Amino acid sequence: MNDKVKPWILPVVLLAIFLAMWLPNRNENTRINNFAQQIYDHDHPAYTGLIARDVAKDLNGVTTAAILLQTDLSVEELVEFYSDTEYEPVEEGQTVTVEVHELTEKQLKSVQKSMLYVEGANYKYLYLISK
Repeated sequence: MNDKVKPWILPVVLLAIFLAMWLPNRNENTRINNFAQQIYDHDHPAYTGLIARDVAKDLNGVTTAAILLQTDLSVEELVEFYSDTEYEPVEEGQTVTVEVHELTEKQLKSVQKSMLYVEGANYKYLYLISK
């Protein structure tokens, strides 16, 4: 029997370990991005500007897609407008909710520092939440 270790064994083992770690993350990232894309692709009300968007999943498995909107519509009008669709959750068994919030003072100051701020405009955060 040959006691020499085959030179190709180490690269194959390392590749297998890499794929075992990378593929589940890639699949999860795809599900998270597909979830967020539902709200990004949704029509927006007339005279409403999309300022910024982001998506994140917390340690508890709650995924939140957020959109910063420049709009004069009320919180209730926005919730009604974006609730016209049945959104698919990130994971089976989760429920999806739509929430709209006025900006906090800290959030508004952050927007004011950006080049996207318009004096006198109204801003609201729209959240699509899968939990």
